[in-house]
Amino acid sequence: MGSLSTDCGQGLKWPEDWRTAPLWSLFERVKDVGHPREEMLSVYRDHGVVRKEERGDNFNATAEDRNIYQLVDSGWFIVNRMKAWQGAVGISTMRGIVSGHYICFKPRHHEDSGFLNWLLRSNRYTLEYSRISRGVRPGQLEVDNNDLRVLPIRLPEIEEQRRISDFLHGETHRIDEVLRKKQRLIDLMSESIDSRILEHVGSSPLVSMNPSVAERPIKRILRKVSRPPVIEGELVTAFRNGRVMARSLRRTEGFTNAASETAVVQGIGIDDVVIHGLDGFAGSIGASESVGNGSPVYHVCVPVAGADPRFVGRLLRVLAVSGYLALYAVSTRERAVDFRNWQLLVRFRYPMYLLLRSVRSVKNPSTRANARRS
Repeated sequence: MGSLSTDCGQGLKWPEDWRTAPLWSLFERVKDVGHPREEMLSVYRDHGVVRKEERGDNFNATAEDRNIYQLVDSGWFIVNRMKAWQGAVGISTMRGIVSGHYICFKPRHHEDSGFLNWLLRSNRYTLEYSRISRGVRPGQLEVDNNDLRVLPIRLPEIEEQRRISDFLHGETHRIDEVLRKKQRLIDLMSESIDSRILEHVGSSPLVSMNPSVAERPIKRILRKVSRPPVIEGELVTAFRNGRVMARSLRRTEGFTNAASETAVVQGIGIDDVVIHGLDGFAGSIGASESVGNGSPVYHVCVPVAGADPRFVGRLLRVLAVSGYLALYAVSTRERAVDFRNWQLLVRFRYPMYLLLRSVRSVKNPSTRANARRS
């Protein structure tokens, strides 16, 4: 059996009365394929095993031949072999099929499955998966099957397992409700900001015959730059919700990390305004929150003349999702707008909007929410 430190993290020790058992004594590895009619499941770093159709952030297409997927059921331990070191493991609560690249374990124990899910998805065990993973290419690690098989599992008595599981379930549900209400408040404030921006757009020559707001070409506020790649920099992505950040911070699923030492990328700095050349029409425009490397299809720009980068990014995104920026781009097919021609895009004229209070509110709507609560 492998070794597991007596330290369970943050200076805490595993209880001395908890017994230890190797993974193989609790689970049997099984690969059962050929069940194309079963429901598709996926393993998320933040959520464990979920129904794939319930998530909107998994962009991995389901294969036409579903016979290649593995059948699992409630209580099975499922491991994404390439992302276990990031926490992409979990105990399933449902029957379905998962990727053929996953490692699937059928239970042969009488422990509490809820407790095992919390335990095996804990930070302490994620560190163990990282320790027993091996690099296959830059940024990608694969868990070692032999080391995983003998991974020591710490187990209290069954009643204590159930008490721990019930407590954690109740507490996380309460926290999720608080976060949901906070997010709803942020969303409402965000909608208010976008509404105010559109009001000023409506008062500009872009829309009004009697404008009260002046307009200027975009080249007066943005200058495109070409930054060298950041050595060992993280991959920065422009997401459709207007966030531009390192993928590791977003913790979203469904992206393939294809970066390599020879990949063509460009450097991105904090507060650079990033415009996605192909997905900008859908909202992939904003001010970067991270330093790293981005796709060459991005327009990486810096504000000039004292323009606020977060406001400019927000303004451009609102105009993009409203369909206005498409007038300065090439439509290749339905719901596909090409912004890659910078010389065409710089002809776009934007409405002057210099209300300082509004600019500040765009920077971080959650800051205002926190201020109201204090």
